[in-house]
Amino acid sequence: MINKDNQFWCDLNEREEAWAYEKAEFDKKAHYYDGEAKGLARGRVEGKAEGKAEQVVKFYQKKYPNEDERWLENLTEKQYDEIFDKLLNDESIDEIKHRIDEMKKSC
Repeated sequence: MINKDNQFWCDLNEREEAWAYEKAEFDKKAHYYDGEAKGLARGRVEGKAEGKAEQVVKFYQKKYPNEDERWLENLTEKQYDEIFDKLLNDESIDEIKHRIDEMKKSC
């Protein structure tokens, strides 16, 4: 009887150890996949913003080929949206720059 009792507790300890190991492996994989998903999402957002900036710069260069476009670097997505709208509405460069300066001051 004592032998069966010892075997029961031994088996229980082995099952608990196996469960703890499996849980640790699951947690490790879940953490990896969660980090991967977050990285992919952040990459998509950054790619979208970079694509928007490139499109605005190209449109600006087509519309104003003799103008310097360096001032269009390192703007926010909202600022690029504003510039794009103003380019579509045929606003002057001075009006566009003035609006972007106002947006920078309010941030």
